[in-house]
Amino acid sequence: KEQVSPPPAERSKIIKFVDDVPEYDIPSSAGTGQFLDMSPYHMVTLREDEPQETSFIVPVRGDSMEPTIYDGDKIYIKQQPEIRLGDIGLFMIDGSVYVKELAADGLISHNPKYDKIEFTPNTSIYCYGRFLGVRHI
Repeated sequence: KEQVSPPPAERSKIIKFVDDVPEYDIPSSAGTGQFLDMSPYHMVTLREDEPQETSFIVPVRGDSMEPTIYDGDKIYIKQQPEIRLGDIGLFMIDGSVYVKELAADGLISHNPKYDKIEFTPNTSIYCYGRFLGVRHI
């Protein structure tokens, strides 16, 4: 269903609640169990053209998700405890934090030079949320 914006005269009557979201300083390719609880961050206000369902923003370190996400990109994450197969998410695996695509048996990098992180019965995995896009400012 296509959304239609109200005409300019009507937009001024719409009240928009501005939510600030945390932008974390620690890169998402490594971290500890306290990744979100203990990491330094600052609050940013999302512009209208940014995903309003964003819960937080994190920087990415590494090239394992190229060409989808590049080293140094900042990405929008919607906090949720699980995502669908084929979605990209932010995960903690055995104490390290990764941005990867979820597969049935592991996490996939988009850069072919990286192997899949395969799940085993002893794998400790936590989903922080779903990738919404790359922040361009």
